[in-house]
Amino acid sequence: MANIIITGASSGVGFEAVLDLTSKKDNKVIALARSADKLRKLHEIASQLNYDGGTLFPAQFDIVYDDYTTLIPFIQSKFDSVDILINNAGALINKPFMETSGQDFAEMLQTNIMGHDTARCSIHARRFPYCQHQQHGRLSRINEISGTFSLFYQ
Repeated sequence: MANIIITGASSGVGFEAVLDLTSKKDNKVIALARSADKLRKLHEIASQLNYDGGTLFPAQFDIVYDDYTTLIPFIQSKFDSVDILINNAGALINKPFMETSGQDFAEMLQTNIMGHDTARCSIHARRFPYCQHQQHGRLSRINEISGTFSLFYQ
């Protein structure tokens, strides 16, 4: 059995990863994403596909702007420990490079890089210190290619 947290679970790789992870009966998965509507859809699809699979706990949460002091009690109410943390949340700049501002880049970097480290520190290291003593916890960072570039000309 694995207790798994995945960020960026509302679409793309994160969405598909949740569907796969919840197909295994012994897995318990907390799916984090900004969009409550997309999380409801994820839960609906996972329930239909994996009706006898693992347990899914969707939670609306923005890894950059939301307060981890509200998330940690939720996680602790579902898990005794965190076995796997998959940092998958990402932001995309969807405009030509020459129209991209410094603020656009800062927001992308805040989500794609700094948000992952905040999640790692807040969830795994600080709030679940005994996870470090398990000797088997895993951390994965995923960043789709679309979150790392902007078109020079469109």
